[in-house]
Amino acid sequence: MTYNRTMTATTYVVDRKNKKILLHLHKKFSQLYPLGGHIEPHELPHEAALREVYEESGLKALLSDEKGNIIEPSSGFVLPVPAFLLHENMSSPVQNLDFVYIAYLPEDIDPDAELKPLSGESKDFYWVDRDEVNAGRTLRGAELPIPGHIKKIAAMVFERLN
Repeated sequence: MTYNRTMTATTYVVDRKNKKILLHLHKKFSQLYPLGGHIEPHELPHEAALREVYEESGLKALLSDEKGNIIEPSSGFVLPVPAFLLHENMSSPVQNLDFVYIAYLPEDIDPDAELKPLSGESKDFYWVDRDEVNAGRTLRGAELPIPGHIKKIAAMVFERLN
């Protein structure tokens, strides 16, 4: 069988002060997902991750390394290492190779401020905490589900915050 493999970049944007991550209502799946999308042919994975965060939320997030330090991405020889690499079977024969990053909300940004996604993007955002991730759904406002694979990675993101 020949597989149709695409490459995607996903970013878990973290509000370190309030210990929450940003999820949005995915238009196609009607569930909560982190920000992300397909890597364009001219992009490196970390560039796509930051672009998708900006397009989907209006935020200019700061990538972090495996120790939680903010890193300055470049398009040079050494690239930012994703927190996780996922191989996702979407539907046979479609598969995603997903570069998953952790990024921080800049400290001068109020997480309660209105996010400004570009035209055509989801406008439903939720800052969720560890308890909501463990429950697999939001516990306040709309009762929206968090898919199992998102829940699993989000739990690992929270572990890295400790």
